[in-house]
Amino acid sequence: MNCRICSIFRNITIQEWIVFSLMIVLGLACRFFLIDQVNVKPVAAFVLFGGFFFRHWSIPIMTLLTIMLCSDFVLGGYELPMMLSVYFSLGMGAAMGVIIRSQFSRELVGINWIPSFAAASLVMSTCFFLMSNGAVWLFSDWYPRTLEGLGNCYLAGVPFWRNSMIGDMIFTAGTVGCYWTAIKLLGFKNHKSLVQAAA
Repeated sequence: MNCRICSIFRNITIQEWIVFSLMIVLGLACRFFLIDQVNVKPVAAFVLFGGFFFRHWSIPIMTLLTIMLCSDFVLGGYELPMMLSVYFSLGMGAAMGVIIRSQFSRELVGINWIPSFAAASLVMSTCFFLMSNGAVWLFSDWYPRTLEGLGNCYLAGVPFWRNSMIGDMIFTAGTVGCYWTAIKLLGFKNHKSLVQAAA
């Protein structure tokens, strides 16, 4: 497994290293001090875009784990089942990004991409809300393990869900927008031409 991971990172391109490094730096900066609003962070958007951009799905997962493990180590962790639910729900974005790439890799970034990225962003926010609050209800002592307790847990999480949707949508739009600008400035016709140039 370690050899497989080493092989992937040995074959990573300069473009991929730049994007990977920027995501790590910005993700950590936002978690530590740039943004104070709860659940408004770029991690989910970075994982989604990473699934689209990188040639191997493991790189956005490594991006997620690096940002989350480093920041959770400094900021303080929480119960393992809840941490796993958070990490897993965020990691689902990588699969969505891969699906979007399979649909649009031959097309120029444009308005036709908006529905796919917008839908994926909303799905990520919703999965995060459902899984993280479900884990709180199931593994913590905050709510009784009854249907009423589950309903109260999800009801209490609605404001955080709203923050997640807003943050994920804004950061997804910003990330894809920056990518579109870079493609135009560098003169690539589409994502596939960028990947082929990078390979």
